[in-house]
Amino acid sequence: MSVTADVLTTLHQILQFGFIGVTFLLMLVTLVNRLRVRDVVLTWHTGSFYGLPVWPLLFLTAVFGFLVAALLTNQSIAPGLFIGYLLGGICWFMAGWLSAAVLVTERGVLRDPNRVEEAIAWEQIVDYFETGEGRNHQFVFFYLDQTDQRCRLELSVPPGRRQQFQHLVTRKLDTRYNLPMRQVYGKKALEG
Repeated sequence: MSVTADVLTTLHQILQFGFIGVTFLLMLVTLVNRLRVRDVVLTWHTGSFYGLPVWPLLFLTAVFGFLVAALLTNQSIAPGLFIGYLLGGICWFMAGWLSAAVLVTERGVLRDPNRVEEAIAWEQIVDYFETGEGRNHQFVFFYLDQTDQRCRLELSVPPGRRQQFQHLVTRKLDTRYNLPMRQVYGKKALEG
């Protein structure tokens, strides 16, 4: 084997170990952040492909595709190479899947366990409404952030979680918004 091939093989192994290390750390941090969230009442996964992270799924599909192509063409493939990319892809997939979760707790709503600073407490929400039908049912919340700026949060709620989420929203928010109706007097009543 030539020196160039040895250098490229070594460089490839270093990059693969780096990929495995980074994706493992990403998965570990995401898992720890998810476990730190307390009093989770509801959870569901968001995403355009049934709540699964698309890029890690495509990466794992490519890894298996290259394995199948290598087996069909009788090419030799180093088992360590395949296992390394598979392990890195699984760690990346798990980190993406855990971070694509909406967590609804007794204290508020968190759209990503890795972004705890973006959590919205029930007390921050000043108004909300529901929109959509069928699978595209959304809750739109208006809330005040730390600088008292009015912000908007749109949550797509899956049909299986909708009734539970509606009940929780009613319990947490509607009791604050139910104000007694005041009788409106006409102009004549005010003058006389």
